[in-house]
Amino acid sequence: FGDPDRVRDECITIDRQYAREVRAMEWLESIWSDFRYALRTLRRMPAFTAVATITLALGIGATAGMFTLVNGILLRSLPYPNSDRLVRLIQSYPEKGLDTWGLSQRNIAMYRDGGTDFEAFTAFRSGRVTIRGDQGPERLSVLRVTSTFFDVIGVRPMMGRPFTFDEDRPNQNNVMVLSYGTWQTRFGANPTIVGTKLEVDGNPTVIIGVMPPGFAFPRPDVQAWMPIGLDPLRGFGYFHSGLGRLKPGVTPEHAERQTTPIMWKWIGDEQGLGKAGVDPTKTRMKTIVRPMQEAITGRTARPLTILFAAVSL
Repeated sequence: FGDPDRVRDECITIDRQYAREVRAMEWLESIWSDFRYALRTLRRMPAFTAVATITLALGIGATAGMFTLVNGILLRSLPYPNSDRLVRLIQSYPEKGLDTWGLSQRNIAMYRDGGTDFEAFTAFRSGRVTIRGDQGPERLSVLRVTSTFFDVIGVRPMMGRPFTFDEDRPNQNNVMVLSYGTWQTRFGANPTIVGTKLEVDGNPTVIIGVMPPGFAFPRPDVQAWMPIGLDPLRGFGYFHSGLGRLKPGVTPEHAERQTTPIMWKWIGDEQGLGKAGVDPTKTRMKTIVRPMQEAITGRTARPLTILFAAVSL
């Protein structure tokens, strides 16, 4: 009969394989039996079947919808190149009741010039303007920005050009970049729109560019971007938010530590803000530098997470 040990090992192997096949068949038969029993039960109780089916469909739909919402707002990165390096900068002076404090034009200039952790720095504020052209007057939602805005955000106009430094000066900021949607709807997708002149709040203004489709900042409803007309000596009007692109490898925490002394020095120089004899290093005065995605989703992150957990359960 040959080698008894080899024959024994082959018999054991065959027996184990057969046992596995038997267990698999028994499992499949059990599943099929349970499935047929469930079908018979559901057929006998059509009302229960309908309620269960609708409940299951609503649960799956709600969970899928909430995941889509959470994924789009909290999980997906912002649609800009290297968006993890984009940060928002604002100020804080709790001793004066200013837990969050916007930037003045002077603040913008000092963080732009002194913020060594930034590859580029800009600032923005929302507003509305009235434009007058061939189609009559219309109100537009605009974002006022500094000339470095498109360098910071990492997206350039698909037609025309971004703002120049000289166009971001007082009384020289009479240029405009349109959103793709505004170019399509208000200006009929005119391919020669660049160079067109129109009246904005009574001032002659030139359209110098159109952004690519899908671009939006900081909200989808912004229809155009215009220069602030930055005056580095203007120390009032604290309603801007800073936006910076960090240098590779720099963290928001490090940028906060680097820019806070700039704020301390400014407070000491600005009359009426700092108290005589108060050492700013002994206060809670500081800049607040946070990832832009966190700044955008900060107020919605917790409620959305709780709602998603509740729907999932």
